[in-house]
Amino acid sequence: MTTAIPTRAGALVLFLLALAASPCRAQTPPDVVILRDGTMFRGTLVERGAQRVILLLPTGETREFAGADVESAGPDVPPPPPVVTPQALESVPVLAPPPSVRLHVQSPSAGRTLHRVIASTEVPLRDQVHRPRLDTMEPICAAPCDLDLPAGTYQFGVSEGTGNAHRAGIPVHLDAGERWVEIDHIDNTGTRIAGWLIVIAGGGAGTALAVAGVLSDDGVDEPGGWADHGGGLGDPGWLGWDHGVWLGIGLGVAAVFAAIGAWMGITDDEGRIRIDTAPPTVAPPPEEPEREEPVRPEPRRPRSVEPDAY
Repeated sequence: MTTAIPTRAGALVLFLLALAASPCRAQTPPDVVILRDGTMFRGTLVERGAQRVILLLPTGETREFAGADVESAGPDVPPPPPVVTPQALESVPVLAPPPSVRLHVQSPSAGRTLHRVIASTEVPLRDQVHRPRLDTMEPICAAPCDLDLPAGTYQFGVSEGTGNAHRAGIPVHLDAGERWVEIDHIDNTGTRIAGWLIVIAGGGAGTALAVAGVLSDDGVDEPGGWADHGGGLGDPGWLGWDHGVWLGIGLGVAAVFAAIGAWMGITDDEGRIRIDTAPPTVAPPPEEPEREEPVRPEPRRPRSVEPDAY
């Protein structure tokens, strides 16, 4: 004889069994029942068959589903991670090094250094045309030498020994490639000294000419010169010219020599540079003409004299 367990008593027994098994199942993910309409229930499967599926919910309630309405029932296995196809990494543009120019620097004189201007400041003056310029230069190469610079526009300068560098030429643009550079530094100390000597000599000569002309007499009137003529600038002097004319001539000569000498006296040293795209051609030394050896005359042999036959 089979005794049927009431429904409530059976559910209670199933709940107690689930509680007893819960410590063992805590480490496994809960089960999931997904219906055909997409509804999903989480819990612990108590029974799974073709006719029905019984699920114990976390709240302790049991749900029974008809097998025809269940799409799937089983452990809640996390879906595999989506397969990520490795995409081609965007190519990071690699910055190519800037084009460079190689300089081969030579100088006909020793102790010459090539500089480049890194800063330039104009001194503000009233004269908007001729403004003094203060250049800041850095040495880059002591000739003879080779160096590489980024292609671009440069203002170069040249110095001699430990002296100050002076601008050489005008700004020049250098494209990538090779350049052959010849630099030199011109010392104008002699020109400056000669200029100030001209200022002194010209001023003295002009002053002497003016004074002599004013104190002179034309030689026609009775002698007495400056005193006889009353000392007026309109009186005649040398060559019959008025004393005022001689004064003007003397001052003019002094002014002209002073201007020329001052211009020479403020002449600064200068740098020179020449840039070629091909190496300088060196002319071969002239060939020495072949020397012809002098022809030495053969020594004369003494003639043998036969004695006279008797």
